Amino acid sequence: MTLTERLQAQLAAKTATDPRMRAILRRIQAGTASFSDTALYTRYLGEMLGGILADALPDAAPEEIAEAARVLLREAHADVNAQAAIVQEIQDRQLGASLAAKRPKYPARRVEKVASSLTDQTVPVETRQRRARNASANVVASYHDAFIKENARIRSDAGFSCKTVRLGTQCCPWCAKLTGSYPAGSEPRDLFRRHDNCTCTIIYETRRTRQTLRGQGKSWNVVEEVERKAPVRFSRDEAKALQEAEMGRYRGLTLARESDIIEINKAAKRDEIKWLPKGEDLTPEARKRLTDHAKKCNIVLTGLRRSDVDEALVREIIDNAASMLKVYPELNADPARPFTIKIVNGLEANVFAQTTRRTSQNVVQINANAFRDGAKLSEEYGKLAADKWFVKGTDHSAIVTHEIGHMYQAIHKISDDTIVETAMRVSRQTDRKSLFRFLTENLSEYAGSYKDGSEIISEVFADYYGSKEPTEFSIAFMDALNEMR
Repeated sequence: MTLTERLQAQLAAKTATDPRMRAILRRIQAGTASFSDTALYTRYLGEMLGGILADALPDAAPEEIAEAARVLLREAHADVNAQAAIVQEIQDRQLGASLAAKRPKYPARRVEKVASSLTDQTVPVETRQRRARNASANVVASYHDAFIKENARIRSDAGFSCKTVRLGTQCCPWCAKLTGSYPAGSEPRDLFRRHDNCTCTIIYETRRTRQTLRGQGKSWNVVEEVERKAPVRFSRDEAKALQEAEMGRYRGLTLARESDIIEINKAAKRDEIKWLPKGEDLTPEARKRLTDHAKKCNIVLTGLRRSDVDEALVREIIDNAASMLKVYPELNADPARPFTIKIVNGLEANVFAQTTRRTSQNVVQINANAFRDGAKLSEEYGKLAADKWFVKGTDHSAIVTHEIGHMYQAIHKISDDTIVETAMRVSRQTDRKSLFRFLTENLSEYAGSYKDGSEIISEVFADYYGSKEPTEFSIAFMDALNEMR
């Protein structure tokens, strides 16, 4: 077996078993995917491809590693464009458009430049490994960017009102300045450019259909006409403010409250958590014990099949939720919307849990990887609490408490603006800027990271019910909050 064949097999195995990519492919195959899904798929593929090349480079002959890079990057181009084309066809059907998805030309010269850079014996092997990781990931990301650029232009020329959207992660001032949306074909010259390790997401919107960046496959109708105008150039502060507002909207953290996520935000520049590898699935007997225990607590438990979660840890989750539901019975008062805990295999590594509220569900989704081992979860959460990303003094049991805070806000229809106003009054802050600085210093960085106020109530719940000595702010805030019931 040649080096190229060996690396092809490694990459195929990684992509086939990665839970994030499998979840995205399921959405693509089900016809519910968005371009944010394909952007994430492309990013993960580029990272894996670059990592495989970097690992193989020290022991490979220069001509072998260069050829492997050429083959893997060409195959990645075909893969990225195939997945994006499926989503494009879905969008076109929704729009009533009869346009074929345009697959951009393969950037052969750019790929050759990357492949040749891996054979440069004048630099240390560590430098070539860095090139393998960063340059490969960057080239793969450009495949998706080119697809977005080309297909947005074609549909704009066909009469659809299209806007290209770039959302960043505040990785640098240069990216922050490019954050925003622009009429297709009138984007700033640098909009589709990337630096090494850039994690900006670039998609496009049409007048009739917009898609979420969390990849939930949702869209909504836009009734207003989008006026075509020249791109707006923002100052650094303006771009940062717009980026924060846009990321909150696309993450589902506005009044729609579709999805609330407890995670290590990418803006925090945290490494991806390496959870323990998957073990044997729960036995039928263990699944029955857990579902019976949940039923006794008037809680629905799902997702245990093909899961290896820690039985004692899940029982602890159920008990924590049950104690909270005694305090807030309204969260489980509708038989058509029972309180549900769902074990999910496809969540990103740094997402501990997320809350989903739809017309027929009231669900806390738990990351199966995170809840595989109680000691590992406690260790990883403890690091973040000690670092004040989460509320200091809390432990992993606050994860469910945090999500119940989101549920409380949703079921009582309390707007984010009301939450912010209440927090300002309780903390005696005079403006939003000072409020979020106060939250970061006195509650948690997570609470102060979303300027729409969407994480305030959840982190207050985590503090009030999860720490031995809740802050004076959380106590006063809960008093004010209970008056809204």
